[in-house]
Amino acid sequence: IQDIFLSPTISQQKNLKELKQYYETEHVVTKGVLDRLVRYRQICADPGLLDLPGDSAKVLWLKQFISDYPDTPLIVFSNFTTLLKRLLFIMPEQCGLLVGGMPKSAFKLVEDQFQKGNIQYVLANIEAAKEGLTLDRAEVIVFMDRYPPVGDIVQAEDRFVATTEARKTKPHVIYNLVLKDTYDEQIHKQIKLNLTTVDAVNNFKKYLFES
Repeated sequence: IQDIFLSPTISQQKNLKELKQYYETEHVVTKGVLDRLVRYRQICADPGLLDLPGDSAKVLWLKQFISDYPDTPLIVFSNFTTLLKRLLFIMPEQCGLLVGGMPKSAFKLVEDQFQKGNIQYVLANIEAAKEGLTLDRAEVIVFMDRYPPVGDIVQAEDRFVATTEARKTKPHVIYNLVLKDTYDEQIHKQIKLNLTTVDAVNNFKKYLFES
């Protein structure tokens, strides 16, 4: 497992600072701490999720990784279905999508196509694809964002655990993308301590007050 600490882009820094100070940024206005936390996490993932201008440090990293390692079977996980759908536009054509609301047959088709090597990449919602799928052809998992409960994250990681002897020697690398000096980094630390979603919200309150 490798934790990749990225500096927020200029636009991300601006939006996160304004959201923390004023409860709003540009056209995004939040109501309550929980709503504020969700918007904060979305900006850390990609400001475009809220129709805010500017680049995402995490998306830029992913694009560079795919450019550098185009032949690596890859699973990209996120809690935000909207992010996964946006990523479809930057991914190569041989890419499958696994999100909530899809029929089981569609999940099975993506699973089969990936395992057979007909598609190279899978974009998956953590909640929707955390169990019942075998994607052990993958050599790399990239978490665009993570959030408690930790059990969901572990189940998502298990999707590429080898199920055959032939695949036990293949590479198994997990990259966690984290924005430095933001609450995204605090969530990363909390996950290591196995804290809950309630802890995450309460600690976000402290983070705001301490700021």
